[in-house]
Amino acid sequence: MVTYKPKYIEQQYGQTSTRTNFIIGLINIPAVALGIFSGGLVMKKFRINILGAAKLLLISAVIGYLMLMTLFALGCEQSPVAGLTFSYEGSQQISSQESPISQCNLRCLCPKNQWDPVCGDNGVTYYSACYAGCRMSNGTGNTAVYYNCSCVKQPILSSSGGSATVGPCSKERHCSRMFLYFMAISVVTSFTLSLGGTPGYILLLRCIKPELKSLALGIYTMAIRVLAGVPAPMYLGALIDSTCLKWGSQNCKRKGSCRLYKH
Repeated sequence: MVTYKPKYIEQQYGQTSTRTNFIIGLINIPAVALGIFSGGLVMKKFRINILGAAKLLLISAVIGYLMLMTLFALGCEQSPVAGLTFSYEGSQQISSQESPISQCNLRCLCPKNQWDPVCGDNGVTYYSACYAGCRMSNGTGNTAVYYNCSCVKQPILSSSGGSATVGPCSKERHCSRMFLYFMAISVVTSFTLSLGGTPGYILLLRCIKPELKSLALGIYTMAIRVLAGVPAPMYLGALIDSTCLKWGSQNCKRKGSCRLYKH
């Protein structure tokens, strides 16, 4: 979660990297610190024994993981991408052989593997202004606006193509509300799980002979790193990569980072 939570928020809720890391640092980290402090305070105030510490650890873990499961219901629908998740003809049903090349941009001779997404005024994202069939532009950089885009569908009475702006299309309106729910539950979950951190360490130390406490802590920390901390980012990263819909490319035709994931 620590490794891929920012990436998940960016892809699922359309947030920027800067805002995502700022929110996590501002909200989640203090919640974890407060949970660890509160766990120690509860242990001291109520003079909880070993059995009580085990119960507190178990309760906080069960409640925390049940709350984590609810986050699966707080996703957002994927924005349509022409030639990838959305047909150029306007159908959500897309064949496995679909490509960014269509009759509307066939003569444009767009560079292969180009990924500079633009958002058409029809709410569909295109690989680039070239793949959107745009013939005119106004402005440069992030303020550029493209006009007369043959692939951007317009009403029947219109004789010209639509327009497009730089960047992928934004998520639907209710996605912002879902993001607020996600962060609220995430903060409460972080606090609940960390609440059992101090009772867990106390339970470990009280159950070990004094001369073996340092060795026990070393083995415990090593087991956490070897069995979870080190391999988890690797196999979870491979699992996330298996959902990639569009890979970027580097020099020498090497595969780059994933541009778009399947939600």
